Amino acid sequence: MTMFKNIIKQLTGVPMALLVGFFFLSLTPAHAQMKGLRQGKLPNGLTYYIYNDGSDVGEAQYYLYQNVGAIMENKDEMGLAHVLEHLAFNATDHFPDGVMNFLRSHNLNDFEAFTGVDDTRYAVHNVPTKDAKLNEQMLWILRDWCHGIKINPQDVEKERSIILEEWRHRAGVNRRLTDAIAPVVYNNSGYATHNVIGSQDFLRSFQQKQVKQFYDKWYRPNLQFIAIIGDVDLDQTEKNIQAVFKTLPNKLAPAVDPQVRNIPDNADPLYLRFIDPENKSASFGLYQRYNVKGNAPEEDRVRQFIFTKFFNTLAPKRFVMLKNADKENFIAAEVSLSPLVRDYYQMAWDMVPYEGKEQKALQQMLAVRANLRDNGFTAAEFNAEKEKMYSGMKDVLEAKGLGTPDNALMLFRQNYLFGIPVADFRTQISRNIETLVELEVEDINAWMKSLLTDKNLAFVTYSKSKDEMNITKEAFESALKTEQKDEQMAQTNDVQPSRSS
Repeated sequence: MTMFKNIIKQLTGVPMALLVGFFFLSLTPAHAQMKGLRQGKLPNGLTYYIYNDGSDVGEAQYYLYQNVGAIMENKDEMGLAHVLEHLAFNATDHFPDGVMNFLRSHNLNDFEAFTGVDDTRYAVHNVPTKDAKLNEQMLWILRDWCHGIKINPQDVEKERSIILEEWRHRAGVNRRLTDAIAPVVYNNSGYATHNVIGSQDFLRSFQQKQVKQFYDKWYRPNLQFIAIIGDVDLDQTEKNIQAVFKTLPNKLAPAVDPQVRNIPDNADPLYLRFIDPENKSASFGLYQRYNVKGNAPEEDRVRQFIFTKFFNTLAPKRFVMLKNADKENFIAAEVSLSPLVRDYYQMAWDMVPYEGKEQKALQQMLAVRANLRDNGFTAAEFNAEKEKMYSGMKDVLEAKGLGTPDNALMLFRQNYLFGIPVADFRTQISRNIETLVELEVEDINAWMKSLLTDKNLAFVTYSKSKDEMNITKEAFESALKTEQKDEQMAQTNDVQPSRSS
């Protein structure tokens, strides 16, 4: 059941490898500033982070984070944020022969760029720091990415062909599914129509001047930060940054309307049947959206992180227990809680029912959901997982090396976007342990009960034909209203009701 995870990646543009790791998600107070970190902001608005913890000997990683993604495009710009990402490796102010040619000529082959709905990221990895001139040139590459990309006609046409081929490669059932379910996943908000790559018709017709207008409008230092992470001298690197990046035009990007990233609530469930002859299996999914503010109080963030870990470990086991007890009405089932887009999480319940048992499978899924809401996890379940989590955190705390450059980048992103202080990894883990030790099963059960409401739901069926998986909207809503009556469908000998207050 990896289909939905792949679809969410396409919808959000969030590569899972860049999501912050398990132990590094929570953050701590300002007095626990990360050792080896230098951060600042230039008069033109550019923010910078320089980080050397002594572990990345002989190498450095260079990053640009651009707080602009596909969500910022208007109806005549759909796809231009992604086009710019491609153009960034062609000619720039200080690299007229192309950034990619420069990198490859210096054996710097580990570079990447990524455009999402909310932001864009560029990176060059494993730059040898013994070459001072090369590292200064890396700053000029970042500077040109900030505002020095040459949008030449020949480069535009070359990248147009490449992106159209990328579009064709992405075409197929997954692309059609992504476009079809976006309106219900995002409740017809801007996220439902901004799919990063854009339409084939627009990619064939956009003009050079449109790309330049988008670039000049949004790629400004007040919406950017750079990060240099690795074996670098903090003082000298800071001086070099100040010298190189003061050349950026001191011009602000327009203020962003907060409503651009708002997804309205829906009191009634949204419903969709996705019928496509290339669907691999008849299945259905129940998706629930939550607003989780990135700038929430520290204690709330830590608890949210730990509760999510508990949920994603324990909740799927309910389906395994049903299979082990020969009580299942499904071939496969899963549930998970994970990031959707900025400030939003999503709980996804996905199930492939046995043929002829579609309605019973739906009732069973809803019964498991109701059981978790009303009864929660048992003390035995919670305490066993708590012990495992505690041991895992202690083991990591005792390890010599903590964190990766990408982990650090995500911490800088949270600091940049939400003002959350950047803290030492060991301090963060210690804080997580302190919170974990204090938690009881009643805490997570109360949290789970608050999540498993009937607000912001979307129900989707997937089938090859209209005769398959014909669960109507009325049938779903009826099953949702009567889910508590089907509690026995969620019960096994492993888990018995143990209601907690």
